Amino acid sequence: MRIVHQSVALFRTLFRSAQVDADLAEEMRFHVERETEANIARGMSPAAARRAARLAFGSLDTAQETSRDERPGAGMRQMLRDLRFGVRLLAKSPIFAITAIAIVALGIGAATAIFSVVYGVMLRPLPFREPERLVSIWLTRNGARNFPAAADAIELRQLRGVFEDVALFEGANLNLVGGCAQGDCEP
Repeated sequence: MRIVHQSVALFRTLFRSAQVDADLAEEMRFHVERETEANIARGMSPAAARRAARLAFGSLDTAQETSRDERPGAGMRQMLRDLRFGVRLLAKSPIFAITAIAIVALGIGAATAIFSVVYGVMLRPLPFREPERLVSIWLTRNGARNFPAAADAIELRQLRGVFEDVALFEGANLNLVGGCAQGDCEP
């Protein structure tokens, strides 16, 4: 039953807010009148009783605003109000609107392009079946790190129990692309 009550309250807040505000104002007036009548019954003059009731109850406008802010869907209503206000402002100055939209579009496009490059270079997995098993082999001669020679690669290929396959490369810039040696995995 609670969800039904919340749904009805949300519907009333979003679509019948003027009626909800009128009902709230009427309820607050009712409470002030009851307090005024109680003060008159205690022996106060009508003007003093009304003033004391208003002081005891507080500001009606503040109470209405507080109640309006605590209703279900108040945030959604405020968001829609802000959206309408923004559209009205943009409609008043179309050159600014076009400029702002173009800047946002360029920003989104630039961010997408940068992410695409970063993904392609750094985040995308290597196009090999088990990239975590790739190793690079260096030979050390006279304390310096050197690339293996072709004869070394042939020798390493013959050690089938150690390496599945061996390939040579040269240079500092490496770009690992292509399929697997057996052709049974996708790039």
